[in-house]
Amino acid sequence: MIICEVCGKEAPKRGKGHQKYCPECSAQKNIERKRAWYQKSRPNSTYDPEKQKVKRTQAISNATEKGIEISNENKRSITWAADDEDNTDTLVRVAIPFEYGISKNAAWSFAGGGNGGHVYLREKHKNIRELLTLHIKQACRNIEWYEDKVWIDILVQKPNHQGDAVNVIDAVCDAVKVAIGVDDRWFSIKRLDWEIAKDKPMLYVGISQKSEGHKRICSYCGRILSLDNFNKRKDDKLGVGRECHDCRRARPKKKN
Repeated sequence: MIICEVCGKEAPKRGKGHQKYCPECSAQKNIERKRAWYQKSRPNSTYDPEKQKVKRTQAISNATEKGIEISNENKRSITWAADDEDNTDTLVRVAIPFEYGISKNAAWSFAGGGNGGHVYLREKHKNIRELLTLHIKQACRNIEWYEDKVWIDILVQKPNHQGDAVNVIDAVCDAVKVAIGVDDRWFSIKRLDWEIAKDKPMLYVGISQKSEGHKRICSYCGRILSLDNFNKRKDDKLGVGRECHDCRRARPKKKN
């Protein structure tokens, strides 16, 4: 320990050299040394650390505002995924404010310990997902979706470069599944993109499909086929079996 030569308080010794001051007095002495050096180097100028701090703060604020302005100029809109070559004929786009709470990393938490603990869905993640589901339902209220491939476009506008855009896929697909009533086994990610948006970042989701009616995947050949390629079956929700005509014909005929 040392005794500060300015305030007389005890202070821990830092390093092997001769130490005269406590950390607080040392910081003040450093400011005084800088002020003295500046006045000696520039006799007609007055160095004031507090004024310099205000100037630096203002400079950072100006740079931040300019960054937001540039970011807003480069932000894409809800139509970001427009594609003239797209062969789908049903398309819905929705947008909600982006929050990192929608990430799969923020979805689950653990409560308690030992055998009494349990995993639960965080309320914030649940609320964001439900908001997205509501927006999709409202946009799709006059649209019929089919058991067929559903294409999903996602644009994540992140406020900074900390989170992963891919981590929103699970929550988006869960929301789409509830909203349109098609199992997510039919889902395909058509586009996933991200950009930094400093002001009011958004999450844009596009959902599209070729309106050709319900389809079924043959259990044997794996092809996606229209229902007229399957035999009728009353106990199935779509009214057909799961083996296409071609695969059924390929079966060896039973011998009498």
